[in-house]
Amino acid sequence: MNKFVYTIRFKIIVVLGACITLMAVMGVMAIVGLARLNANMSEAYAGSVVPLAQLSEVRAAQLNIRVKLRRIQAYGTPEAVDKTLPTVLTELANIDHIWPQYYPAAVSSPSEREAADRADRALKDLIAQTGSITTLLKAGKFDAASNLINSTATLSDALNLVLSDDTKINVLKAKQFADDGESTYKTLLKVTVALLSAGVLIAGGMSIYLMRVITRPLNRAVNIAVTQMDDVTQQNAALVEQAAAAAQSLEEQSSKLLDAVLVFSTTETESTRTPARAVGNNALTVRRDLAPAAR
Repeated sequence: MNKFVYTIRFKIIVVLGACITLMAVMGVMAIVGLARLNANMSEAYAGSVVPLAQLSEVRAAQLNIRVKLRRIQAYGTPEAVDKTLPTVLTELANIDHIWPQYYPAAVSSPSEREAADRADRALKDLIAQTGSITTLLKAGKFDAASNLINSTATLSDALNLVLSDDTKINVLKAKQFADDGESTYKTLLKVTVALLSAGVLIAGGMSIYLMRVITRPLNRAVNIAVTQMDDVTQQNAALVEQAAAAAQSLEEQSSKLLDAVLVFSTTETESTRTPARAVGNNALTVRRDLAPAAR
């Protein structure tokens, strides 16, 4: 085991493990950040966007009722009542439908609950007075209805202010959600950049280290091989020189042997020719001696 720790394989495994760990941490951080951003978006939509839309609709319905009642008061005729009163009743139905969706289920903070409680009381009073006004208008009691319309002006203004405060609270909540989302994004970005930087540094450092660890033995092996090749080359050169010297010596010996053979061949030829010449001379002498006798 101790030997394996110092091997290149173990170091490569450590580097890969560190890189995989960093990637896993980055993935977990990304998942956590995305989950938090998703939660912030959901909370912002359910806790701020929807309440703002509901408050806006209630406020618009309340102002429309106020405008319609002032129009009836201005005309003071049954025709105006018949033409305008259905719109007032429709807006009252809208308020009765929208307000329970917001209050109290969608109220989340104490300050919002306080404003919503005041708006609920003012809204109930306004709905009750508007119901009385519609009853008087249907009965044709325009003077009594006009006086009641005048008295609801203060209540409508108070309700408008309360709804405005409640809207501001929800806007601040939406801003908090947005700030939280931005903070989460920045934190996630910083952590990701830090992890990426650490990964690059670790990978780069270990790559350089591994290159050195791998190339050092290779360089040593190459140097040893080059040294051995030089030695072999020198040995081969020496052998070539020895072979050349031996060849030259053999050539010299061959020349000497050839000279000796030529000398021996010349001496033998001359020795063979001398007896033949003697025999020829003797035969010539005999012929000369026999010639006179024959005559």
